[in-house]
Amino acid sequence: LCGVKIHPDIQEVDIDDPRMLRLYGLVEGRMPVYFHIGDWRPQYRFSEAKKLCRVLDMFPRLEVVAAHLGGHRAFEEAKMLAGRPNVWYDTSSALWAMTPEYAYDLIHLLGTDRVMFGTDYPVKLHGEEIDRLLAVGLTENELEDIFYNNAKRFLKL
Repeated sequence: LCGVKIHPDIQEVDIDDPRMLRLYGLVEGRMPVYFHIGDWRPQYRFSEAKKLCRVLDMFPRLEVVAAHLGGHRAFEEAKMLAGRPNVWYDTSSALWAMTPEYAYDLIHLLGTDRVMFGTDYPVKLHGEEIDRLLAVGLTENELEDIFYNNAKRFLKL
């Protein structure tokens, strides 16, 4: 086992639910947790960024990936995750829901050194997601980091 994936909205459990805390304590400092984060629909508020912030405050060595640029269709909330050194992000199922200009600003706020390319296949197709990321206007070095270098660092390869 090299990591844990949690989709709170599908599992119907809040990220900061007391029942989840034992798991975080067991994996903190040992392996990352990959979270589906964010949704604007009221029935899917299990994965709010503010709940992840509470968990990160309790478990400061917990390394996480906040999928969907930290806020699947709740991107304003994702901004509260910026600057946390143990949080990584992916682009899966995010770029279609924002303008390239908004994506540029959000990726820079979260950190071009913390964002990894993702598609959420089969929900989104690889080629379309690549085209969306290329349309954001990032530099070649930033794109190289997002497409390759950041994942390499995250995976410690």
